[in-house]
Amino acid sequence: MILKYLGTGSSEGIPSPFCTCRVCTHARKHGGTEIRHRTSAIIDNELLIDVTPDTFSQSVSLGIDLSRLKSILFTPTHSDHFYVRELINILPIYAHRKSRGNITVLSSSYAIEEIRNTLGEDDFSALSQHIDFTELAAFTPYTLGDFTVTALQARHPSQSPYIYLIEKQGRRILYANDTGYLPEATWDYIAGIHLDIVSLDCTHLTESGTAGHMCIEDDITTIRRLFQLGNVTNRTVFAATHFSHNGNLTHSEIDERLRLHGIITSYDGLEIRV
Repeated sequence: MILKYLGTGSSEGIPSPFCTCRVCTHARKHGGTEIRHRTSAIIDNELLIDVTPDTFSQSVSLGIDLSRLKSILFTPTHSDHFYVRELINILPIYAHRKSRGNITVLSSSYAIEEIRNTLGEDDFSALSQHIDFTELAAFTPYTLGDFTVTALQARHPSQSPYIYLIEKQGRRILYANDTGYLPEATWDYIAGIHLDIVSLDCTHLTESGTAGHMCIEDDITTIRRLFQLGNVTNRTVFAATHFSHNGNLTHSEIDERLRLHGIITSYDGLEIRV
């Protein structure tokens, strides 16, 4: 599997548009890995995780052809991950897709109802001709072509937030941003399941902040428990994402801290292959 990060910033991105803090000023000056769009990712160019206000610019800047997309997962229903008006562009009047098969959108029943409420009944009905809206129950594996997707409970102040266990041909990814330290029900479910890639929220960086996100120390604690439960080995790839400028660290400063613990500092466009 190939996990590609399309965005690695928190809700305001980096640089935050109206901000003059040290991190945002540095990002404007240096560009490159310092620029962070709102967090999303794609697996094998088929499975998109979250639709953000930056999906258009991400696809253009990274050369991603979303016309070939087969499925979409949603994490929390906050606008930086759940910019569902972008789905309208799937309609034939806006898109001539290479694949004529429907795209499958998977998330909680609450999220799907929020899509209906946000778009309105007419647009939702029109999209239902081209999108298969599929409700996922937590801890219930769902087969999607070559993928098996399991929604896991997240610790986040939104309604029915999910993180995901994603498997394909014996390889597994734990994709876990927009969550605090994992709920015990999630720990119980994943205990002993081998993971090849672990992608963790690291919004707050140097100190814990609001509920629903983690910092560097939280990531380290999470990884230690994964080792204790037999989920990971020294061959597992660990990465952190969803960084906020309020953490007051540039990309190189984050990397300096995370590499000491064997954690990759993600950046927009990073690919991890297993």
